[in-house]
Amino acid sequence: MALYTIKEAVSLLDVPRSAILRLIAVGWLLPEQGARGEYRLTFRDLVALRTAKGLREAGLSGRRIGTALRQLRTQLPDELPLSGLRISAKGSEIAVSAGGTEWEAINGQYLLAFDVPGTGAFAPVALPTGAEKDWFSHAYDAEEADLERALEAYKNAVAEEDCGWESFSNYGRLLHQEGLHGEALAVYEAGLRACPHSAILLFNFAVLREDMDEPEDAVVLYQRAIESDPDLEDAHYNLALLHERDGRLAEAIRHFNAYRRLNPAEAVG
Repeated sequence: MALYTIKEAVSLLDVPRSAILRLIAVGWLLPEQGARGEYRLTFRDLVALRTAKGLREAGLSGRRIGTALRQLRTQLPDELPLSGLRISAKGSEIAVSAGGTEWEAINGQYLLAFDVPGTGAFAPVALPTGAEKDWFSHAYDAEEADLERALEAYKNAVAEEDCGWESFSNYGRLLHQEGLHGEALAVYEAGLRACPHSAILLFNFAVLREDMDEPEDAVVLYQRAIESDPDLEDAHYNLALLHERDGRLAEAIRHFNAYRRLNPAEAVG
């Protein structure tokens, strides 16, 4: 199976690196990781990334795009079909077509064209999968509407996975946002025991440590995040601010420069 670096994805799809990292952070992209924790995107990731870009340009809401992408990942092949693949917005629906078959991405229904010239109508037929969404999907979909249900689903997700860094990361983030710092701390520690090289998990843990007024621990975690992903721009920026506050100006300048190099469109004061 072909794998792609983030740099290759940026070049192929003309999408900013920062956007790719944000999609990874919220679980819309689920890349593999190399020996040093560097991200390796699959064909499915590239399709999801290109889809997110196109659907955003088509005016669909971020939440609807996220739901569609999570469902779409389970329906895509590992490699590009010889017949090609087409994803499009049909009003408020998101349709996928491959090999002469078209289906609706969010609910997994086939879309069968009526043989009526000029109508362009589609009739839904249920796709017989019988598979329930996984705990991560339940949790992600519930984040805005039902926080308690989301937290419970993430709890189940991390209990079932050997290295579900996405689940640990989102679970800890929600607990942190709710002011449950002790619980978030325990989640991140457990996550790093299972996934010690996850840059996003390390980054989120560092942010928690900052909010808990533990800047030295935050520095160590940001440094580890950068070791896993040297191009994690937000880690460079936050680390630069910590070094600047502590009077370590040479280190601060080094990380500010790294941030500028990775994100030239934004100025750093």
